[in-house]
Amino acid sequence: MTNLNTNNYFSSEKIWSVLCYLPFINIIFAVLASVKFVDNQGLRFHSRQGVVIFVLYFLSLIFVLINYGFGVMFFLILLIFSLIEIIAIFTDTFLILPGIGQIAQKIPEFFLYRLLTGKDPSESWISKE
Repeated sequence: MTNLNTNNYFSSEKIWSVLCYLPFINIIFAVLASVKFVDNQGLRFHSRQGVVIFVLYFLSLIFVLINYGFGVMFFLILLIFSLIEIIAIFTDTFLILPGIGQIAQKIPEFFLYRLLTGKDPSESWISKE
């Protein structure tokens, strides 16, 4: 289901997919990946899932301020989910994280691209279709 290049262990698509899961800076890479790799279905999904994880990382900071123990536990669970997804990317396994993946699937596929560029992907020179 994913379009990740399995011939190269450190392919560009895999690196961009991993960057979508790094804590707190993932929003930058998720947004850039959704524009740069608009024609890659796997990366579009990883970027949407990365945006959801970023929002949850941000919420974990708020939870730390309200209840330190719960906030740290919530952050560690997100970190474990991110590490599981990173391992899945390098083992060429398409993984939908429980709960997070379902939320990410509700985000329209080209929402970030349209939001940032104001164009439809079919009108772009980036798209190969």
